[in-house]
Amino acid sequence: MKNLLYFLLLFANFSAFGQFVQDSSKTCKYWMPFSNESFKLSWTGKCKNGYPDGNGTLIIGNADYKALEYSGLIKNKKFTGQGHLELWQTKYEGNFTNGHFLNLNSDLLRHLNYNPINQIDSTDLFISLEEKHKLFYYSLIPQENVKAVLVLFPSLWERPELVFSNNVELCELAFKNDVAVLVPSININMCLTEPSVTFINNVFKDAIGKYKLPIDKFVLGGFSLGGINSLRYTELSFQDSLKTVIKPKMVFGVDPPIDLIALYNTEKRTLKNNPNSFEAKNVINILETITGGTSSSQKEKFEYFSIHTNNNTNAIYLKTIPLRIYCDPDIDWWMKNANSSYIDLNAIEQTALILYLNNLGNNKAEFINRLGKGIRIDGKRHPHSWSLLEPKDCITWILKNIN
Repeated sequence: MKNLLYFLLLFANFSAFGQFVQDSSKTCKYWMPFSNESFKLSWTGKCKNGYPDGNGTLIIGNADYKALEYSGLIKNKKFTGQGHLELWQTKYEGNFTNGHFLNLNSDLLRHLNYNPINQIDSTDLFISLEEKHKLFYYSLIPQENVKAVLVLFPSLWERPELVFSNNVELCELAFKNDVAVLVPSININMCLTEPSVTFINNVFKDAIGKYKLPIDKFVLGGFSLGGINSLRYTELSFQDSLKTVIKPKMVFGVDPPIDLIALYNTEKRTLKNNPNSFEAKNVINILETITGGTSSSQKEKFEYFSIHTNNNTNAIYLKTIPLRIYCDPDIDWWMKNANSSYIDLNAIEQTALILYLNNLGNNKAEFINRLGKGIRIDGKRHPHSWSLLEPKDCITWILKNIN
């Protein structure tokens, strides 16, 4: 889960409650979920009912820091259509839908559906900078008979729209090859708890009924936290099929943490070396809140929610299923940029999982070494990225194994 809360570090000195930021004449304003009293607004276009409206450039920040810059169309207070956004030092260039960066081509956007789920989010399964307690999923359904269903789970704090934008080519190839794509709004749970399973089941029930999807051809996958959800749900479907709606045909994870005890200990070491580490504090807090204690006092719970540890047997339920783990084990990058050693990399537990499954006879369990291929959506090098998933190879793997 290394650097999953990277962008949250930028929020550390801001108000967590958000506020309206106004221009100097106080005639135009815009809501910033995380803001600062010194921030001011600059807008080159027209204002309507006190908000930016139409085409123009919006800048929010102060003399020392530019928090946001957007060039494009603002309609009904939301970024719309083709635009350029720089937000918290990350750049997004392309299409915006309903205020969010959703960079699919126009044909795919016409076939993309927003599906609300009638479930109260009482345990914060989905956290957004602008909304809470509204659970949903997106669906991209091919026009021909569906050959497979690809479910992509977001990483920590990642909105479903950004999952599509990080996997544009993958979605295009899936649509072309009659593979449906589902993206649920679950992005904060560090463990696959009962409310998490209930929501995922509700998504699958809704999608199967609404779009007549083949229940026996689901492929689950996700990045980081999303990898935990895809792998643990798959284990649970074999471990206790009464708890799940489907039994996945295939599963993969993009650099997911495998052992939550190892993750907890890594964050403890990080906190010891850097007492102000926002990420370490949050990961530790989430794990302790869910399990009710530390990795030593609540070891059995940590093991239950893990994909695989030295002591638990969860991974035995993956002994027959085609499985992939994608990783960029660039130790030079981690040492230089994150002060991390091999013991802190997810790769240690990932390779242990694959070897365990290979030794059980699962010759379709693979460790995909993508050394040097980690690139974030703004072009910055980072081994912990969606880009480890190579689209053409992934679709070929799915179509080869789904039947």
